[in-house]
Amino acid sequence: MAHYGIETTIEFAAYDTDANDYKTGDKDQFTLRWVKDGISNVPTNACAEVDATNAKGIYKITLTAAEMQCQQAVLCGVSSTGNVIIIPTHVSPVRVPNAAPGGASGLALFGDEMDLIDDAITLSKFDESTAFPLVASDAGATQVARVGADSDTLETLSDQLDTAGTPPTAVAIRTEIDSNSTQLAAIVADTGELQTDNADGGRTDLLVDAIKAKTDTIPASPAVVGSQMNLADNAITAGKYDEETAYSIKHADTGATALARTGADSDTLEDLSDQLDSIVISGGLVGPGGDAITITLKESDGTPIADADVWITTDAAGANVIAGTLQTNSSGQTVKPFMLDAGVTYYRWAQKDGVNFTNPTSFVAAAD
Repeated sequence: MAHYGIETTIEFAAYDTDANDYKTGDKDQFTLRWVKDGISNVPTNACAEVDATNAKGIYKITLTAAEMQCQQAVLCGVSSTGNVIIIPTHVSPVRVPNAAPGGASGLALFGDEMDLIDDAITLSKFDESTAFPLVASDAGATQVARVGADSDTLETLSDQLDTAGTPPTAVAIRTEIDSNSTQLAAIVADTGELQTDNADGGRTDLLVDAIKAKTDTIPASPAVVGSQMNLADNAITAGKYDEETAYSIKHADTGATALARTGADSDTLEDLSDQLDSIVISGGLVGPGGDAITITLKESDGTPIADADVWITTDAAGANVIAGTLQTNSSGQTVKPFMLDAGVTYYRWAQKDGVNFTNPTSFVAAAD
């Protein structure tokens, strides 16, 4: 398989029609052409014979990376030797990595882990209107789509914290303690108790010994900082996910795209999904309009055409399908009306094996 844009060696054959055998030792008589996407070019490199003894009549030529930048190509030519023909070699370069699967720069194998490059998900890549990475549904007081009664966002809360004022100095704290606290003696006593606790066999020492018994089981060479670590399958369960504090979106949201807001009717994602599901009715999309329009298909003699597929577009090219596919019944009528707008011009398309329809057929919609 030839690779697009990769230097490649192509083999071709020379055949003597008079001797009825492949021709050896004839390379200097060749005039070769590299026909790339229909344009004839003189190859950059000269050809060479592969093996006159064991591969009679087989020659090769190395094509440059630039010469391999094409969709279709043919290596062909003529020989000045009488009765010798060059058998064309057809090449279709493909755009796949020129490396072993699973190796460096090669295609990933099924099951391989793939990493995003740093900062791959930028603001322009993240559609705040539709992206919603939280799996568990939210409800009640923990609902992500709700804010406080005063409509504070993360940004307004941050601004409030920024204006909270300067914390007191150590001197001010000391003055406050000396002026209002009568517990300094108790603090001194507690400090003496701490010294006893820290002694060998004391309460703190016993706690440290218990902790050390646990930490001694930690590997001597744990993973270094920055190492990649994989979560086990299904590691993040509903119990592990704190819906009140977890917030995985990095960029601040504002205005109509704010994740912390819902519509005026408080629709959740689940509500919107149910509404969208109700639009598609069994048998096909009936259309976005407000008027019921039944399509009837008949033969030239008036015989109804049953079991035909019918769909509607807004353009004669058939690119913008807005309704269908619906099938016709034994009366030649669609099993249910399309929902279109009366007075608007549409294009009807139809298909059934053994029947030739005029596609498309334009019509002005008239309500049933």
